[in-house]
Amino acid sequence: MTQCPPRPVGLQQITRQYAFRRARRSRRAGLSLAWRPRTAPRPVAAPHDVTATPGIGKAVLQWKIDPDTDGDYFGFHVYRSSTLPVDTSAEPVRCGTTSKGLADGRVQYTCTDSSAGSGAKYHYVIKGHDDRSVKSLPSPTVTVTTLEADQTPPAAVTGLTAEATEYGIVLDWDSNTEPDLARYEVYSGELFSDGEEQVCSASAIAYFGPGDTAYTHERLPDGEEKCFFIDAVDTSGNSSFKWTRNANVVVVTEKDMTPSVETPDGSPVSLTTYPGDAPGKVELTWDGAADATGYLVHRWNPATEAYEKLTPEPVTEQWYTDSGVPTGTTHFYRVTAVYADGTQSAPDADWVILPPVQ
Repeated sequence: MTQCPPRPVGLQQITRQYAFRRARRSRRAGLSLAWRPRTAPRPVAAPHDVTATPGIGKAVLQWKIDPDTDGDYFGFHVYRSSTLPVDTSAEPVRCGTTSKGLADGRVQYTCTDSSAGSGAKYHYVIKGHDDRSVKSLPSPTVTVTTLEADQTPPAAVTGLTAEATEYGIVLDWDSNTEPDLARYEVYSGELFSDGEEQVCSASAIAYFGPGDTAYTHERLPDGEEKCFFIDAVDTSGNSSFKWTRNANVVVVTEKDMTPSVETPDGSPVSLTTYPGDAPGKVELTWDGAADATGYLVHRWNPATEAYEKLTPEPVTEQWYTDSGVPTGTTHFYRVTAVYADGTQSAPDADWVILPPVQ
């Protein structure tokens, strides 16, 4: 009699034996096993509260998400189109995204699309995605028309006057009326002739807000001829002068307040003068000279056309305060070193402007 082969152990039997052994081990460990089917993670929700604010050649987009209910976002894609519907299969717009937490627990995101054209109409859609690049449904579409760049400069500044004084040049001008005026720029320079006309070769020396219409250019009044003009610039950076290359120029000759007595070279003293901490006060300091026993301080008197001594006797300090000095003018000083034999060194000179007390 032919012997039949042993009955094969089926997969079902092996599975049952494995399950039985695992269950038995689990009972010994005091565990209870339950099988649960695995479910796919839910995609993140579509961004909501989407807004678009127009700028000059750009659009600023904002949206919000709720971290507690909308899912775990890894990033966002911004899609732009000039027609509807917005194609979200196209390449998204490149824009850096920033975020901030809100008081209600939501998060607000902002991105600026700086690649948009000026004066153009665009439609935007935003999608979020998780760390597996699974995208959300698209957000509601928002539409925005970007602003045209302002390329109209302000009008040229008018009414400019220049007055030469003993403490510099006083400028006054009429106020511009443009609502977007940002500042005035004061230019100063010298006149040059090109054969047929004179040209003011100048550079900017001061800047003022739209509410200012006067400026005092404090400088040594030494009789030079100077030219001035004022440029008006708006909030978009449009410049009346730079855009048109035209300006209303005034020419003025400074008063000559310089002493008629020249100061020689070669002094061992290095003098510095500056306004004091009160009207009518001038501070003087200087470097000491070797072997000097003291120093004499002089101030120029334009009425007598001479340097007059302020210190009847030599002072041993290397500083001096001149008080009660008239304001609204320029003062000139000298200091000499005095030696043991009574001789004096060559003087060093400096000048200081004391503007009028306002």
